[in-house]
Amino acid sequence: MSILVLNGSPRIGGNTDVVLEHLREMAPENRNWIHLKLGRLKISPCTACDMCWNPEPCVFKDDMSKVFDILPESNLIIFASPIYWWNVTSYLKIVIDRLYPLASAKSPINLSGKKAAIVFVFADDDPTTADSANIMFDRIFEYLKLKDVGRLILPGLWKKGEAENEKVLEKIKDFSKKIFS
Repeated sequence: MSILVLNGSPRIGGNTDVVLEHLREMAPENRNWIHLKLGRLKISPCTACDMCWNPEPCVFKDDMSKVFDILPESNLIIFASPIYWWNVTSYLKIVIDRLYPLASAKSPINLSGKKAAIVFVFADDDPTTADSANIMFDRIFEYLKLKDVGRLILPGLWKKGEAENEKVLEKIKDFSKKIFS
Protein backbone atom coordinates (compact mmCIF):
# COMPACT_ATOMS: atom_id res chain seq x y z
CA MET A 1 0.00 0.00 0.00
CA SER A 2 1.31 3.44 -0.94
CA ILE A 3 -0.07 6.39 1.04
CA LEU A 4 0.38 9.97 -0.12
CA VAL A 5 -0.17 12.67 2.51
CA LEU A 6 -0.71 16.20 1.20
CA ASN A 7 -0.15 18.29 4.32
CA GLY A 8 -1.26 21.91 3.99
CA SER A 9 -0.13 22.99 7.45
CA PRO A 10 2.57 25.67 7.53
CA ARG A 11 3.41 24.83 11.16
CA ILE A 12 6.18 22.28 11.54
CA GLY A 13 5.40 20.12 14.58
CA GLY A 14 1.93 21.63 14.96
CA ASN A 15 -1.28 19.74 15.68
CA THR A 16 -1.75 18.64 12.06
CA ASP A 17 1.77 17.15 12.05
CA VAL A 18 1.11 15.42 15.39
CA VAL A 19 -2.13 13.86 14.11
CA LEU A 20 -0.46 12.71 10.89
CA GLU A 21 2.44 11.18 12.81
CA HIS A 22 0.00 9.15 14.91
CA LEU A 23 -1.75 8.04 11.71
CA ARG A 24 1.59 7.00 10.22
CA GLU A 25 2.30 4.88 13.28
CA MET A 26 -1.10 3.17 12.89
CA ALA A 27 -0.72 2.52 9.15
CA PRO A 28 -0.08 -1.03 7.91
CA GLU A 29 3.56 -2.10 8.19
CA ASN A 30 3.86 -2.97 4.51
CA ARG A 31 2.99 0.53 3.38
CA ASN A 32 4.99 3.27 1.69
CA TRP A 33 4.18 6.52 3.56
CA ILE A 34 4.98 9.67 1.55
CA HIS A 35 4.37 12.84 3.54
CA LEU A 36 4.61 16.05 1.49
CA LYS A 37 4.69 19.23 3.58
CA LEU A 38 3.28 21.56 0.97
CA GLY A 39 4.46 24.73 2.69
CA ARG A 40 8.05 23.66 2.01
CA LEU A 41 7.45 23.12 -1.71
CA LYS A 42 7.51 25.75 -4.44
CA ILE A 43 4.21 25.35 -6.27
CA SER A 44 2.74 28.06 -8.47
CA PRO A 45 -0.99 28.71 -8.52
CA CYS A 46 -2.99 27.59 -11.56
CA THR A 47 -3.58 30.38 -14.07
CA ALA A 48 -6.30 28.51 -16.01
CA CYS A 49 -4.30 28.69 -19.26
CA ASP A 50 -5.66 25.19 -20.08
CA MET A 51 -2.41 24.00 -21.66
CA CYS A 52 -2.67 20.88 -19.46
CA TRP A 53 -5.91 19.90 -21.20
CA ASN A 54 -4.28 19.59 -24.64
CA PRO A 55 -2.51 17.31 -23.17
CA GLU A 56 0.55 19.49 -22.82
CA PRO A 57 2.48 19.44 -19.57
CA CYS A 58 1.77 22.25 -17.18
CA VAL A 59 3.48 25.51 -18.13
CA PHE A 60 4.92 25.71 -14.60
CA LYS A 61 8.08 23.74 -13.91
CA ASP A 62 7.86 23.52 -10.15
CA ASP A 63 7.48 21.11 -7.25
CA MET A 64 3.98 20.09 -8.32
CA SER A 65 5.79 17.55 -10.52
CA LYS A 66 6.63 15.67 -7.28
CA VAL A 67 2.91 15.34 -6.54
CA PHE A 68 2.12 14.25 -10.10
CA ASP A 69 4.96 11.67 -10.00
CA ILE A 70 3.65 10.09 -6.78
CA LEU A 71 -0.12 10.13 -7.49
CA PRO A 72 -0.27 7.19 -9.95
CA GLU A 73 1.25 4.74 -7.45
CA SER A 74 -0.77 6.00 -4.47
CA ASN A 75 -3.51 3.73 -3.16
CA LEU A 76 -4.66 6.28 -0.58
CA ILE A 77 -4.42 10.07 -0.70
CA ILE A 78 -4.79 11.92 2.59
CA PHE A 79 -5.61 15.62 2.28
CA ALA A 80 -4.68 17.28 5.59
CA SER A 81 -5.00 20.89 6.66
CA PRO A 82 -5.75 23.16 9.53
CA ILE A 83 -8.89 25.17 8.88
CA TYR A 84 -8.20 28.88 8.34
CA TRP A 85 -11.13 31.15 7.61
CA TRP A 86 -13.53 28.19 7.20
CA ASN A 87 -11.41 26.42 4.60
CA VAL A 88 -8.10 24.70 3.91
CA THR A 89 -4.81 26.59 3.83
CA SER A 90 -3.56 28.23 0.67
CA TYR A 91 -0.79 25.60 0.43
CA LEU A 92 -3.31 22.79 0.00
CA LYS A 93 -5.65 24.87 -2.16
CA ILE A 94 -2.89 25.57 -4.70
CA VAL A 95 -2.29 21.81 -5.06
CA ILE A 96 -6.03 21.15 -5.38
CA ASP A 97 -6.30 23.75 -8.15
CA ARG A 98 -3.43 22.10 -10.00
CA LEU A 99 -5.27 18.74 -9.90
CA TYR A 100 -7.86 20.28 -12.24
CA PRO A 101 -6.76 18.53 -15.48
CA LEU A 102 -6.76 15.06 -13.92
CA ALA A 103 -10.45 14.64 -14.76
CA SER A 104 -9.66 14.90 -18.47
CA ALA A 105 -9.77 11.72 -20.53
CA LYS A 106 -6.43 12.90 -21.99
CA SER A 107 -4.75 13.00 -18.59
CA PRO A 108 -1.94 10.47 -18.12
CA ILE A 109 -2.91 10.24 -14.44
CA ASN A 110 -6.18 8.49 -13.57
CA LEU A 111 -7.40 8.88 -9.99
CA SER A 112 -10.74 7.19 -10.58
CA GLY A 113 -11.52 4.79 -7.74
CA LYS A 114 -8.47 5.68 -5.64
CA LYS A 115 -9.15 6.00 -1.93
CA ALA A 116 -9.03 9.46 -0.38
CA ALA A 117 -9.39 10.76 3.16
CA ILE A 118 -9.42 14.11 4.91
CA VAL A 119 -7.86 15.36 8.14
CA PHE A 120 -8.97 18.78 9.41
CA VAL A 121 -7.55 20.30 12.59
CA PHE A 122 -8.68 23.68 13.92
CA ALA A 123 -9.02 25.90 16.96
CA ASP A 124 -12.75 26.64 16.91
CA ASP A 125 -14.80 24.31 19.10
CA ASP A 126 -17.63 24.25 16.55
CA PRO A 127 -17.23 21.32 14.11
CA THR A 128 -19.33 23.19 11.51
CA THR A 129 -16.35 25.50 11.05
CA ALA A 130 -15.10 22.90 8.55
CA ASP A 131 -18.38 22.70 6.60
CA SER A 132 -17.15 24.82 3.66
CA ALA A 133 -14.04 22.68 3.31
CA ASN A 134 -16.10 19.49 3.57
CA ILE A 135 -18.45 20.67 0.81
CA MET A 136 -15.46 21.57 -1.36
CA PHE A 137 -14.05 18.04 -0.93
CA ASP A 138 -17.45 16.50 -1.70
CA ARG A 139 -17.20 18.18 -5.11
CA ILE A 140 -13.48 17.43 -5.60
CA PHE A 141 -13.94 13.73 -4.84
CA GLU A 142 -16.91 13.57 -7.20
CA TYR A 143 -15.04 15.44 -9.96
CA LEU A 144 -11.90 13.29 -9.70
CA LYS A 145 -13.91 10.11 -9.00
CA LEU A 146 -12.06 9.49 -5.73
CA LYS A 147 -13.54 7.11 -3.17
CA ASP A 148 -14.12 8.94 0.13
CA VAL A 149 -13.00 6.52 2.87
CA GLY A 150 -13.19 8.87 5.83
CA ARG A 151 -12.90 12.30 7.35
CA LEU A 152 -11.23 13.14 10.63
CA ILE A 153 -12.56 16.46 11.90
CA LEU A 154 -10.75 17.69 15.03
CA PRO A 155 -12.08 21.00 16.40
CA GLY A 156 -10.89 22.70 19.57
CA LEU A 157 -7.13 22.29 19.02
CA TRP A 158 -5.72 25.80 19.31
CA LYS A 159 -2.33 25.55 20.98
CA LYS A 160 0.57 23.50 19.69
CA GLY A 161 0.50 20.08 21.35
CA GLU A 162 -3.22 19.97 22.13
CA ALA A 163 -3.58 17.02 19.74
CA GLU A 164 -1.66 14.92 22.27
CA ASN A 165 -4.58 13.79 24.41
CA GLU A 166 -6.50 10.53 24.87
CA LYS A 167 -9.73 11.77 23.30
CA VAL A 168 -7.97 12.84 20.10
CA LEU A 169 -5.83 9.70 20.01
CA GLU A 170 -8.98 7.56 20.22
CA LYS A 171 -10.52 9.46 17.27
CA ILE A 172 -7.31 8.97 15.27
CA LYS A 173 -7.34 5.25 16.06
CA ASP A 174 -10.99 4.89 14.94
CA PHE A 175 -10.24 6.87 11.79
CA SER A 176 -7.18 4.73 10.99
CA LYS A 177 -9.31 1.57 11.11
CA LYS A 178 -11.62 3.08 8.45
CA ILE A 179 -9.02 4.35 6.03
CA PHE A 180 -6.50 1.51 6.24
CA SER A 181 -8.99 -1.35 5.83
